[in-house]
Amino acid sequence: MTDSLFDLPAPTATLIRPAGLRILVTGSRDWPDTGLGALPVHRAIHAAALKLAPDPALWDVDGWMPQWPMITLVHGGARGFDEIAARCGKHLGMVLEAHRPDYGQHGDRAPLVRNQEMVDLGADVCVAGPIGDRWSGTRHCMKAADKAGIPIAEVAPQN
Repeated sequence: MTDSLFDLPAPTATLIRPAGLRILVTGSRDWPDTGLGALPVHRAIHAAALKLAPDPALWDVDGWMPQWPMITLVHGGARGFDEIAARCGKHLGMVLEAHRPDYGQHGDRAPLVRNQEMVDLGADVCVAGPIGDRWSGTRHCMKAADKAGIPIAEVAPQN
């Protein structure tokens, strides 16, 4: 049996959502990682964290950077947006949860299967950084998150 919207195999087991607050990130592998490229990603993740948990649990050693160890940042482990988001999440004291595609089991469809699995695990918000209008794995993940009722905060690169 497949999901007709994405033509992916139906889950073979019931996924249980991990406890705690979760931010799912998805974005372009071409996201700029030079100059101000990371700034909109960091701002979006910081804003999502503030919305989910307005009172950070801790502050860093200098006392100026809030830390959210109760928030898990879920990402696909790809270069570009995911890599930048993971660095931002680490900087903000979040738990990082990487889901890399299994090409051995799923072949070329591995990133799409991975995206659906991340969405199926649940999240409180999806921070997305697509580039351009063409169909992509990022757009696939955004569509799956929307279908699952996960709010999406879309981010654009800063010029």
